[in-house]
Amino acid sequence: RKLKWAAKVVQQQYTARKLSRLESERFARLRSSTVVIQRWYRHLRIGRQDRAKYLLLREACVTLQAHCRGRLGRRRAQALRRVRIQNHAATLIQAVWRGWYLRRHQPVRAVRQACRKVQRANDAARECQQLRNRLPLIIQQLLKSKYLSTMSDILQSLELMTLASESCSQAVVTSHSLPVLLQLIAGSNRSDASLHVVKTTIRLLANVSKWPSTSSSVFQCPAAAATLADLVHKVHLTHPDLAALCCTLLLHCT
Repeated sequence: RKLKWAAKVVQQQYTARKLSRLESERFARLRSSTVVIQRWYRHLRIGRQDRAKYLLLREACVTLQAHCRGRLGRRRAQALRRVRIQNHAATLIQAVWRGWYLRRHQPVRAVRQACRKVQRANDAARECQQLRNRLPLIIQQLLKSKYLSTMSDILQSLELMTLASESCSQAVVTSHSLPVLLQLIAGSNRSDASLHVVKTTIRLLANVSKWPSTSSSVFQCPAAAATLADLVHKVHLTHPDLAALCCTLLLHCT
């Protein structure tokens, strides 16, 4: 009986120790698991809060930077626009003033000097060498010429002669050269060489029209206004300077 009781006591102690050890191991596992779970939960919760704060702060910084950069950019653009407008205005004022000054002083002086030189040359020249007597030969060369370069040189000479001398303009009118010049304008094409010849011809007609004795001779020719109007319609988009010369001639003569 004592042995049985001792065996039962030993079994109970063994079972209690084993259960105690298992329970302590289970508690340790639960505790470590709980610590890990708590750590991850706190990490996620604090991380999400920190992430939300960071994103909010980042968005605020980006918005503030965007507003500041936009304001600075608008100020720079406005300053550049103001400088560009001022430069354009200054350039326009300078161009207008220089054009007025040149038209007011230098061309008149140069034309008067050229007129005096031509008059002295005509007075000193012999009868066969004077411009009004050489003009028919020049016009015959113009009618016989087949090359635009030669025609351009002849027309430039005629332009200078009519610019400097009223008698030369009268000789151009009396030699019936105006219909030939208008026909030359009407038969031109859109090449650069042909338009250069046409521009020289328009300047020549403008020189003829500026003198009192020949001011109405250009538009006394048949189809003169129609020829110039057709030329304006043909070149007003591609060569506005030539169209402006034609319009100036039309306004001057009408």
